[in-house]
Amino acid sequence: MLPESRLGPWALAVATLFVIGFGFARPAAAALPDDVVGSADIRSLVAGDFNVYDPGYRARRQAFDARLDRLWRRLKAKQMQVGPLPCSTQIYIETKWLLRYTADWKRLAIKLDRLGKSLANPEQDFALAQSPDDGSWGACYDEWFLKLDATVDGLNALADKNEAPKHPVGFLAQFAKPSGLIPYVEGLLVSDVARTGIDHRLELAAVTAAFAQILLKESLREFMRRKVTSVAVTDGLIVAFRGFLDRWQDPANGYWGASYLSDGQLHRTNDLSMAFHNISYTRGEVRGWSRIIDTTLAIKRASYPQGWLFKHAMTHHNNYDVVKILQFGWPYMTASQRRHARMEIEEMLHWCMTKGVGPDGVFLDKNDFHNSSGDALYFGVSFLDAIGYWNPAKRFWIDAGSPRTTLTSAHNMCPRLKAQAAQLATADTGARAALERLVKICPDGRP
Repeated sequence: MLPESRLGPWALAVATLFVIGFGFARPAAAALPDDVVGSADIRSLVAGDFNVYDPGYRARRQAFDARLDRLWRRLKAKQMQVGPLPCSTQIYIETKWLLRYTADWKRLAIKLDRLGKSLANPEQDFALAQSPDDGSWGACYDEWFLKLDATVDGLNALADKNEAPKHPVGFLAQFAKPSGLIPYVEGLLVSDVARTGIDHRLELAAVTAAFAQILLKESLREFMRRKVTSVAVTDGLIVAFRGFLDRWQDPANGYWGASYLSDGQLHRTNDLSMAFHNISYTRGEVRGWSRIIDTTLAIKRASYPQGWLFKHAMTHHNNYDVVKILQFGWPYMTASQRRHARMEIEEMLHWCMTKGVGPDGVFLDKNDFHNSSGDALYFGVSFLDAIGYWNPAKRFWIDAGSPRTTLTSAHNMCPRLKAQAAQLATADTGARAALERLVKICPDGRP
């Protein structure tokens, strides 16, 4: 079961806000540029509130950050030697969440020790298996929402093969009705960091993305109905979740995001990842497309999750998210918006080919944004596929008759990328997904 704090007083408070139209206190000026600046500055607000919760927060965070960085470097080196190490990767992901979204130093110290010890075990495929106890995936996670994320990955993989899970997925049973799911997700919308020492942003993003796939992604939803008899995906649950997404969307800028109670005021944010998931799994069936496009283009230079950049640089992951938002929104764009979007896609493609791909034609993973090399590979391949790099029919952003009707590369990329994916695919879900896509793109070794 979930900790009681997940369904505590904030569930009622947020439900009340929904009744009155999600009437959050906004910055003095509601124009888009001010909203964007305010959203980007939320990191300082959250850091300050963590320091209110724990006056020693900054020093402790810095010390633990340095320790996690050393372990991350060891993990990356070990992966290069022996393979993906999925259990260590799961522990690393949970440790990173504890460091960045909580002030639970005791639990963080225990998790860091566990991560270090896990690196001594090269045999970690067990971490990818379904649990016979509750039907979940993610054996090396302790946190519920991270197991949920891994479980949806496991179910997607089975759906691709049309294979029923070996064990009943009782793990999801508590959210088979709107009365279980909706209060839970509503309770994650607002974080009171100064009071609780927890920022719910990542849990909110992961949980809503997971249930958006289960309930709204047609292929997975129908697979669940046919093959996962232990979980009922009802029309009532789908309608309730869609209603939640509609109420959550900001009418001023079209985006979704986490909100923060700080010093008696409620601050709302724009979140690129949440916008991508909600748009993608609804197949673009959302409201306010003009505002969504304006917001997406306006937050280009802001830092993730309120913008495109991570450590002042592009990433394959965020570029893919942006392109998919632009693709779903293309039919609704004005001519001016299309010109702007086309220019940004050109710039992302240039970055991909000059800074995101190495001399050998494989994708680089230069920072700790991605949780594995397989993730960097998957999102790099997905970005190029989405813009029609290999398939002219997918070039939604290039007008017929435009001089830019062909995309060329200095690399024989697809076979090289397939080799990279095959090397990592045994125990890396990102690499497996990339390999499946690349086999369709170049089945016979075409570039």
